[in-house]
Amino acid sequence: MKKIIYLIPIILGGLIVTSCYKDVMEDVNIRLEQMENSKIASLSEQVVNIKATLDKLKGVDGTLDAAIKELDNLVSSMKTQLDANESADASTKQELEKKIADAEALIAQLTAADEVLDGKITDLTSYVDAELAKSKNWAESTFATLTQ
Repeated sequence: MKKIIYLIPIILGGLIVTSCYKDVMEDVNIRLEQMENSKIASLSEQVVNIKATLDKLKGVDGTLDAAIKELDNLVSSMKTQLDANESADASTKQELEKKIADAEALIAQLTAADEVLDGKITDLTSYVDAELAKSKNWAESTFATLTQ
């Protein structure tokens, strides 16, 4: 009987201590779940935003390609007008030839910029794909460990 009397306070003390730690453990689990969810959501959001940005860059590239083609057609048209208009005076021909030369220089600059943009898009796409794969592998291995 004496043993039971000594055992009762120990059991009550253990229950009180356990209940205190139970609340702490629940708080830790809730915060851990919030962190897991926010990290995964954040990673998913980043993937969506990066892909949207890459799509916008590709759109800009397409617009630049179209502008180069349009400018090239304009230069061709100007050359045709220059050839067809032999009766124009020398100053008009000279002015038109200067505009054609300026347009051709602009086409060369835009073409060079387009090639750089194409290279950057390719590099960025490769980098993003590689880094996203690494992040996904890291997230899967990290959270797989936590769920075990």
